[in-house]
Amino acid sequence: MLDTATGRPAAGVAVALERGGNVVARGTTDADGRISELASSLAPGRYELVFELAGGFFRRVALEIEIGSEPTYHVPLLAPGLAERVRGDDADAIIASARAALARMSEAERIAVLNAHPRIGADVRSLSAASRREQGRAASDATHQHLRRLNDEYERKFGFRFVVFVHGRSKVEIVRVFEQRLRRAKAHELATGIEEFLAIAHDRLLGVPR
Repeated sequence: MLDTATGRPAAGVAVALERGGNVVARGTTDADGRISELASSLAPGRYELVFELAGGFFRRVALEIEIGSEPTYHVPLLAPGLAERVRGDDADAIIASARAALARMSEAERIAVLNAHPRIGADVRSLSAASRREQGRAASDATHQHLRRLNDEYERKFGFRFVVFVHGRSKVEIVRVFEQRLRRAKAHELATGIEEFLAIAHDRLLGVPR
């Protein structure tokens, strides 16, 4: 685990792997920012990787991930460095620090950030409460099937997950956004995905009780 705001391994971070609200495994990162084995023989599927952070604005960061056949996963973690650098609850300052940290990341690290986001139209049982609120009301089966096809096509073309700040739009409206963005070049779309990710984060920060 790399703290991209400082460029150093994130050591001593407590990590839990959860599925369906149940803790599957726990561990703590070592001096190299690694956990040698958080869990073994996991069934493929969606999990939540939860980081307990000390100090600063951020206390708990949860990433929704999809575990497949890869033996090792690297997580570019923004929050610890931001917690050290940002005081108080200024959402704009936090997002400015996050944007600067993202700019220092490699392309592979920025892609990892986008891939930690849930798919638009995913099964609501696999989503966090915040994601369920953001993805809005239910849609027809035909719309969900269309979204699944668009997700598959997008990920084949670009190699990372489609991220959009829903901002009250219906899933039918998101389908149109999806189709427009599929016509873009990879570099343009990666930059757009990062900006959408930051918009989601800013909206969540504004909703945090003061």
